[in-house]
Amino acid sequence: MNIPGVLAIRRAVAGDVDAMLVISSRADRLFVDHGVPQIAALPPTPRGDFQRFVADNDAWLASWDAIPAGFAVAGQAAGEYWLKEIAVDPARARRGIGGSLLSTVLDHARAEGRSRVFLSTFRDVPFNRPFYERRGFAVIEPESAAPRLREQFLREVPPGVDPATRTLMVWNA
Repeated sequence: MNIPGVLAIRRAVAGDVDAMLVISSRADRLFVDHGVPQIAALPPTPRGDFQRFVADNDAWLASWDAIPAGFAVAGQAAGEYWLKEIAVDPARARRGIGGSLLSTVLDHARAEGRSRVFLSTFRDVPFNRPFYERRGFAVIEPESAAPRLREQFLREVPPGVDPATRTLMVWNA
């Protein structure tokens, strides 16, 4: 869907953390409607923890008409480049923000000479596995993945969530 407006994506800075936490919280509520209420029920990430998460990784903030609308965070995990989180404020959904953030992460990976990007996500949530598949990611069954990838995958399973509802994915440059 193409909705008129101005999308801008830039590197996130420490001052963006509060807006990113709000976006994350709003995006997490979408999981209730997709059979994963455990995500929305998790306690909010403490600000200091989230600030370290952003500072210790590559992070981008997307704004729609100068209003924070989404973010992406990627960095090293299991010896690979890993998309750790991408979130879009539901109030700004269906405008290409998530796809643009993902393109930014993949462009950065290519520019850094990385040949692969990994992530873990929900199998059956439409804005998870299907979203990434449409953008060139392929499913890797966690059971057949290298041990370090499987361990990272299991570390990312949210509390109270069945690991069988999740999948590991890879994008190859």
